[in-house]
Amino acid sequence: MSVNPHKESQLSIHELEYRHELRDLLLAGQAHCDDARILSEFSFERAAVAWDLAFSSNISDEQKQTLEAEALSSLAEAAATGAAAVLSCAYGEELELADIELGWPDSAIRPIPLGGDSFGPSNWWRALASALLVRDHESIGILCQPNHIEAMLSSPYLTDKFWKPLCSIAAEIVQGGTPSSKLFEQASFELSSANIIYADTEVVRLELAPLLQMLKALSKRQGFTKALRQAIDHYFTDRTDDSMQLRLFQGFPIEIYGLSALAHDMGIRFDLCGMPTNLLTGTHKLDLLTVTFAYRIRSAKHAEDAIGFLDLRGYSRNDRKHALLFRDGKPIAHYALTGHSGLPRITAEFQMVDDYSSDKSPPPALDVGENVLLAELYAREAGIKVENGKLFQAISWLNSAINRVDEVIKLIPPSEKQVSEACIINPIAHQAYLADPGRFRRERLLAYRDSLNNQLIQLNC
Repeated sequence: MSVNPHKESQLSIHELEYRHELRDLLLAGQAHCDDARILSEFSFERAAVAWDLAFSSNISDEQKQTLEAEALSSLAEAAATGAAAVLSCAYGEELELADIELGWPDSAIRPIPLGGDSFGPSNWWRALASALLVRDHESIGILCQPNHIEAMLSSPYLTDKFWKPLCSIAAEIVQGGTPSSKLFEQASFELSSANIIYADTEVVRLELAPLLQMLKALSKRQGFTKALRQAIDHYFTDRTDDSMQLRLFQGFPIEIYGLSALAHDMGIRFDLCGMPTNLLTGTHKLDLLTVTFAYRIRSAKHAEDAIGFLDLRGYSRNDRKHALLFRDGKPIAHYALTGHSGLPRITAEFQMVDDYSSDKSPPPALDVGENVLLAELYAREAGIKVENGKLFQAISWLNSAINRVDEVIKLIPPSEKQVSEACIINPIAHQAYLADPGRFRRERLLAYRDSLNNQLIQLNC
């Protein structure tokens, strides 16, 4: 059976124009944490409508090319905005520290606040399939990160148990892995009608269960044509549901297209079954969007403060590039980071200041509590260097740890015995304070500094 058993399109160009208007209204408004999720849904619908209209009998070849280009650009936007939506949900605890920046090929940038609602597994699949079709490898990396999948599934909405193994299998195969047979068995078991509680059993049987067979064929690198044909046959089976939503997506089986594009890129030979060659083989030229995890600007008295901010968040020093910029006459240290798992683009900026007392300056790079955590991190790094026989590096790390402890001790007023909880602003340090307030007492900090100094003396002997 051909994948494109197109009846004459039941949609009109007004459906496409309407979704353009919705998109323009959203982008004209104030940025909101759910913008990425809504944009991804609009973009996928635009792609589905444009693709459906491209097969209308009453359009010219030029109109067909324009509509196909519209579908492709919409898929690119669906992929990137879907990835941004997953990040907005996964990193909600850092909503005071960072935003997600969506960048379009025309240089337009849209900041998306963190803390968005769950993206949902159906939207995740569409975003992943869109990314596979437009070969957006950065968005694929974001969508397939295990902790991002966990966050996407941990929503207040009701979801069936089959989603987790089904999404995990797809993510592992997309990233070049081989899922275990146990994971396939779990997905198959949970997809059985007896175990489905919330999903429409007809949709599961006709659309989702066949995807598992396609994934098995991809994992084994055999039998893909058979699995593809079965998926197509099931997808285009007459449905009892005749909703507008179904008619909109009926001619655009995005998940099937996406997995078929993946099969092509994996070098698997298979019958295209009437699917659009240029869409599946990636012969189209397309400018992709970018998704950046952008820390909001903070102030720093010393370069070490900026470095410490990034160290504390686990970013390797080897993956950083920095430049000194001047904005409105103020020096700004700009850092660009690459290579971090699940976050292909990260930026952080620090306004260099003489002190932190000015109300006009951005918040400090590190609060008091973070300096304590950073001292402990540097001390651990020193221990690792000692174990590896790198004594000079160990001495450098220890000195950095001692400097951090000194910074904290200086900020405790003589009348106080410990760091005030009010001075601990950022979530990572506040969690540590609640877990063990004693580590922020002056006497304990002094004892810790003495211990570090003793270690330093021994290394210098």
